[in-house]
Amino acid sequence: MLLSKLGSSDRKRSTRFAKAIVVVTSMATGTAIATNACNVESPEGTGGTDVTAGACGRGIIVVNSDYQSTNLSLVAIDGTVLSSSFLSSASTASGLSAPLGGDVVTPTQWQRGDEIVLLDRYPASVLTWVDVRSSTPTGQLSLATGFAANPRDYLLLNPTKAYVTRYQPNLAAGTGNHDEGSDIVVVDPLTRAVTTRLSLRSAMQDAPAVYYPYPDKMLRVGNEVAVLLGAYSSDFMSSASSRIVRIDPQDDRILEVVVLDGMHGCTELALSPSEDEIAVSCSGEFAGDSVATVAESGVVLVSAKDEWKERRRFPAAKFGLGPLGSGLAYASDTTVVFTTAGELTEAGDTKREDALLVVDTDSGQFEVALRSSAKPFTFGNVRCASRCAVCFVADASRSAGVVHRYEVNEMGFLGERQEIIVDRTIGLPPRHLGWF
Repeated sequence: MLLSKLGSSDRKRSTRFAKAIVVVTSMATGTAIATNACNVESPEGTGGTDVTAGACGRGIIVVNSDYQSTNLSLVAIDGTVLSSSFLSSASTASGLSAPLGGDVVTPTQWQRGDEIVLLDRYPASVLTWVDVRSSTPTGQLSLATGFAANPRDYLLLNPTKAYVTRYQPNLAAGTGNHDEGSDIVVVDPLTRAVTTRLSLRSAMQDAPAVYYPYPDKMLRVGNEVAVLLGAYSSDFMSSASSRIVRIDPQDDRILEVVVLDGMHGCTELALSPSEDEIAVSCSGEFAGDSVATVAESGVVLVSAKDEWKERRRFPAAKFGLGPLGSGLAYASDTTVVFTTAGELTEAGDTKREDALLVVDTDSGQFEVALRSSAKPFTFGNVRCASRCAVCFVADASRSAGVVHRYEVNEMGFLGERQEIIVDRTIGLPPRHLGWF
């Protein structure tokens, strides 16, 4: 198998912010939901799928990874495994000029159409478009422009325009076109080319100059775009409050900056089903440690109506389960599903597992739905489709690795659960989920 190893600086980033590239913790301060778990057998099928997209798309794409190599699987909304290996790091004969590395993710929001977009983040900095039906790559685009740009999200605006957030600043900029970093680059998906860039430096006007904007997830909210910014020093040893940047994509203009005072290390965005509220998940401040501070961690709800402003926040301390992980989704307009990150002892033993929680955003009531199996830093991200009353969670802690599929009940909480083994072809654990 062709392997593309992560650089040491990215490994530090992964461990520092979310050493857990994923989810959840334990120690329960809430009522665990009773579930009926059952294993769903996976076929040995590979390649693409002819499944037609419905109200919730075709299903989810599962990124299975050991952080050195990647295998992608496709799962239908009903939990059926459509393809155990859609594309992988070993797919050298499929037209990939740059084979997939070990740090691959998919866009936050569903990108309608017959192509899946993959972001090979660090150090590759490559976008790959893949045909859903044939699993054949149709194009690739490097976003490095002279440095490891670390693209974090892709948002399709129209057939000839898409935004891509580039997380990394370029401290030696000025030697090439569009090489500043810490920005949004505008991409033409038809020509597979960068057309321009949007600097986000002005969004940091309230913060000391030592802090750079680190743009991460994006959401289309009506006719506007929400971009989540982390704020870090170039060595990641200190941070400032994260923020949401509100952008008019018609003229690539910043309309507003919503500073999430006291919330650091915010990495996840979710849009409510009614599209009038944004949820933000913040891991906290790492300051060179592998465990984040609880005081700067939590879930923040931001009104996305005429004036974008914070409506409510739920500090991580409320749940008693440590800092938040990297999973976040709306199960309904009034319930948010998210994860908390576990912790290891200095000897490497489990001190606290990951956990999956659901909180009622009106009452503040919460439940612990699931804990990782012994190992922390093993829950991946969360994806929910309220129209189809279903949520998915990636879990690398179970034997062979599974994706949990939950039915969402009438109260918006998680009910019956299935455990789906998706990768029987290569056997890599599931880390990341996306819609297709």
